[in-house]
Amino acid sequence: MNEMDAKTYEVLSKVLHAWKGRWPKQMPKGYQEAIKWWLELQEPADAYSERAHAVPVPKSEDVVWRFPYIDRVSRNLKAFLMQPEDYQRLICSAAEDGIHWRGDSEVMFRLICMENVRMGEVGRTKYVAAARAKLREVIGRTMKTDPVEVYKELAGTS
Repeated sequence: MNEMDAKTYEVLSKVLHAWKGRWPKQMPKGYQEAIKWWLELQEPADAYSERAHAVPVPKSEDVVWRFPYIDRVSRNLKAFLMQPEDYQRLICSAAEDGIHWRGDSEVMFRLICMENVRMGEVGRTKYVAAARAKLREVIGRTMKTDPVEVYKELAGTS
C-alpha cells in the first residue's frame, strides 16, 4: 500500500467509524472491505485535477498538502451515509452502470441517470451534437429569457 492509499484508508476509516450505525445493508461490515467497496463505487481520481499537491502558506516558508481525491471520496461517503436507503440503492445501482454519484441531490442525480439513458439510446455522437445545438440556441438568446422556461426547454418538458 502506498502513502496515498494509506492516507485514503485512514480518512475513510474515520468517516466510517463516526457513522457506524448508518452503514447500509449492501456495504461490507469490515472497515477495509467497506472502504474498498466504496472506492469501487467512486469515479476514479482525475490524474491532473485530483492529484495531491502542496500549497504554500501565505507569509511563511511552509506548505500544506491538499488531497482533492481523498476530500471528494470522504465528502461523498459522509453524504451517502446520510441518504435514505432507497436513494443509497439507486446510487449503488447507477455506479454499476458507470454513472458515478458526486454528492448530487436525488432530483439532480435522477436527471443525470435519465440523460445517460438517453445518450445510450441515441448514441454519444448524436446526443452530444443535439446538446451542443441546444446550448448554442440558449446562448444566442438575450439575458431577458426566463431561466425556468430555458430549463424546461432543455429538459424537453416545455
